[in-house]
Amino acid sequence: MSDLFREFLKEEPNPSIDKWANWYLSKHKNEFNEAFKKIKAKVNEFKETLENLNDEEIKDWLYDLIINKTFEGLYVQILILKKVSTTLKCHYRLANQKEESKGIDAILLCKDKEIAVQIKPSSFKAEKQLTDKFTVPILFYEKTKDGIIVDISQLEDHLKSNG
Repeated sequence: MSDLFREFLKEEPNPSIDKWANWYLSKHKNEFNEAFKKIKAKVNEFKETLENLNDEEIKDWLYDLIINKTFEGLYVQILILKKVSTTLKCHYRLANQKEESKGIDAILLCKDKEIAVQIKPSSFKAEKQLTDKFTVPILFYEKTKDGIIVDISQLEDHLKSNG
């Protein structure tokens, strides 16, 4: 779409949303209609899936989310924090609700300083647009058959630059 919009801007000295709509639909009506058909088919497929969901499937999904994923995610955080705090000779605490609302998972207490951190799986590194939103160091981890590998490089950089 960016290429098409640039083409439109080259042709239209006074762009407006109405002119964009007219330009696009006059040149790409078929593509618009094909996209509509594909989206409508997916919406209908989704509706059918929702209609076929039963109470047991919803309860199973909810149980997995609240019990399994919460336990696994938060327990892994504690294991990571224990490992990092031992390595850096610090203490830690899990974030409170207000801190969590700001994207903070835990607070490391190192040398009379509180350092807010995020804890994310290493696969999250690929999501640059997401990691750039965080203003606190991120502890990346990877679960292996032998345990958990933790990348604390952002935390180390933070400690170096903030004394």
